Amino acid sequence: GWVGDPAVAGTQSDIQYLTINGRVVRDRNLQHAIRAAFGESLLPGTYPAYALALQLPAEEVDVNVHPGKLEVRFADLRRVHDIVLLAVRHALGAVPGPLRPESVHGERATPSQVAEHGEAYRPRTGPQARPAATTAPAKTKSPSVLPGRLLALVADRYLLLALDDTTGVLDLRAVWRRALEARLAGERHAGSRKLLIPVRLEGPTGRVLMADERLRDLGFDFDDLGPAGVIARAVPAVLPAHDEARVVQSLGEINGPGDRAAAVARLVAEAIELGVGGTPRRAVVEELERAVTAAGLKLEDFLRQLDGTVLEALFDAP
Repeated sequence: GWVGDPAVAGTQSDIQYLTINGRVVRDRNLQHAIRAAFGESLLPGTYPAYALALQLPAEEVDVNVHPGKLEVRFADLRRVHDIVLLAVRHALGAVPGPLRPESVHGERATPSQVAEHGEAYRPRTGPQARPAATTAPAKTKSPSVLPGRLLALVADRYLLLALDDTTGVLDLRAVWRRALEARLAGERHAGSRKLLIPVRLEGPTGRVLMADERLRDLGFDFDDLGPAGVIARAVPAVLPAHDEARVVQSLGEINGPGDRAAAVARLVAEAIELGVGGTPRRAVVEELERAVTAAGLKLEDFLRQLDGTVLEALFDAP
């Protein structure tokens, strides 16, 4: 699985996915282990992002403790808790070196525990036993297309940027809306992206959306569960891979005739969580940069400079 660094943590737990033996579950003890692994690196009120898949022998986990099989009971809860804690710390870099095939209690690993690949223990023989050290090529980060240095996020919408001799501001939600509308309109039938966890839509809203062929043309995929309602299984591939549950739920505001690409772009742009405590989510900003480039737009076209004239008018200076 994977865990996101603290910079991508959100104010809701909608980017947390956990499976045990292929089954989606909720377990407060493992949630505690994952959060504990982050220590004090998370801001108060934020939730870590992760998608983890655990494999356990059938005799070590009881799945028959919840009608929907969303909760489980472990034969050795403490052991599983500590293994998850150690594995997440290792992924975050808090535990240096390779993750050893022993549990945190010093016992040998069972098939349910993290273990290293066997190649790490090949015997050394002959003068060539120690291979010459090689330097891995350095990873290069894609150049940012932001027109200035990022300063802060104001009102979960406006991104302040340091320019050469002044300060600029971007309305991120307006940029998202324009970029998404251009891509949805220009890349119809471009494909769908399956949701890791389908989103349930209760009441008549789900069936109204399911009957809307224009949404299906954009790439949405819905499934009728009968009395249980409707679930969304996929969204257009061009939509951002963030806050997907919130985005799908926001579609209930679509009604009447009109351009579905424009309506979806507007709702998605409003639903995305852009930052926490005045700090923009870097992953969201990076995805916005890619979306703007793919749409053939330039961020400079949306930039407004906070020059003296603007500031004087703002403060009504004499």
